[in-house]
Amino acid sequence: MPGWFDFADLYDLAVAEASHGSKFLEIGCWLGKSTCYLADQVRRSKKSVLITVIDTFKGVPGDELQELLGPYGGSVRTAFEKNLEMSGVRDLVSILEENSAAAHHHFAPQSLDFIFIDADHSYPAVKRDIRNFLPKVKPGGILAGHDYGHSPQVRRAVDEALGPCPASASSWAYRVR
Repeated sequence: MPGWFDFADLYDLAVAEASHGSKFLEIGCWLGKSTCYLADQVRRSKKSVLITVIDTFKGVPGDELQELLGPYGGSVRTAFEKNLEMSGVRDLVSILEENSAAAHHHFAPQSLDFIFIDADHSYPAVKRDIRNFLPKVKPGGILAGHDYGHSPQVRRAVDEALGPCPASASSWAYRVR
């Protein structure tokens, strides 16, 4: 499956710490490579975990990925859902097709156990997503994201919003108190 996924350790940790009834959110899912992995790990764990994804399925205007949307008619949602089906995890994932700037209103404060941010990688968007979604994480839960080591804009937004976070070459994580 095409896509980028080099943060299995974070998803493994989230599933290991999850209890029955936990709620996970993935912001930005592209074609579903990471979503399928997460859902498969949840299935293997035999835990009842609700996984929701937020994505416009249209990429970010001006992003180099825009050119990849042509074969999908301008939206990769059909391909995303097909990948979920082929991976046998479609029943574990709820889809919210919306921009993350507005989607945070769908979630109550302290209602989520794990959030992974990997949508618009611009400084203002990452900072906005952290500001909007941090209050949605339960105490003890994890807010994490991608591209910390690959994007100076992501690193700056994370560091300003949360302080330096434990990070790998590609991702960051913050344990909510």
